[in-house]
Amino acid sequence: MRRTGSITGEGIRLLGPDLEALPALHPPEELDAAQREALDRFLAGGDVLVHGGPGSGRTALALTAAEASGEGTLLLAPRRAAAGRLRDALAVHGAGQVRAMTPPALGHAITRAQALRRGLGEPTLVTGAEQDALLAELIAQREGWHLEVDPGARQLPSFRTELRDLITRAAELGLAPADLEALGHERARPAWLDAAALLRDYLGVLALEASAALDAGPRLDSGALVRRAVRLLADPTTPPPFRAVVVDDAQDLTAAGVDLVVALAAAGARVMVCSCPDIAVDTFRGALPDAADRLREALPRPAGDVVLRGAHA
Repeated sequence: MRRTGSITGEGIRLLGPDLEALPALHPPEELDAAQREALDRFLAGGDVLVHGGPGSGRTALALTAAEASGEGTLLLAPRRAAAGRLRDALAVHGAGQVRAMTPPALGHAITRAQALRRGLGEPTLVTGAEQDALLAELIAQREGWHLEVDPGARQLPSFRTELRDLITRAAELGLAPADLEALGHERARPAWLDAAALLRDYLGVLALEASAALDAGPRLDSGALVRRAVRLLADPTTPPPFRAVVVDDAQDLTAAGVDLVVALAAAGARVMVCSCPDIAVDTFRGALPDAADRLREALPRPAGDVVLRGAHA
């Protein structure tokens, strides 16, 4: 392990990232032929879908493409830990002008910027712990249930976790409580009817909390933040936040994340998407292994395909 660090005036040592654990950022001339083809297409202004298995150099290409694009570039990673490593790798190599973010972080930045432009209260993120505590209260207060479950089971943390995931997926898909309720009736899913009722109460409590302070903005969970950012980007009065977008590990994007990339492209950003559906790890959180295929259909401009077949350490 090799770390950077510094000593403060009080003698406290601040540890930087583990350099050996960071992905490498290669100069363009060190890329293989397929990587260079994808990079050239992207830098020329085209949208590119990059496919490759583990070790084929997708992340290395994503970092090089983001660094080569320079200021005004977003490097998007679906998972927070991956985004942190990419951010550290860019910073270590002096490419700090490139923003590395997750879809929820980008959603918060876009929503906050719009609120500041309009003189409104800034949005706040509802954390997982806050969601869990609020749902526990709502479950305890609710009397009528459509799904026949032992009352004791509803008090279990795992029950709340499943319910929280369902509510988050609904927000990512842009489903209001009435939409979820209609789907519950249509598909004969009593659990969805209960979730719709709880979602209605949940959103009501968040709206009440936001209105309690004069300068408070909306309280949104991660899925709702991304969905709101998508709507804001469709507004022609919203300034385009980036001129280039590079997505790494696109197979872990949710439906809202896919729509966010499409909205960024529609706002004028050229897009590079790196994906490997075989290694999707967040499907239990709504990830779409076929995100690249969905983006091919939804992007406003035709995207070229490049397959990486090389093997890189």
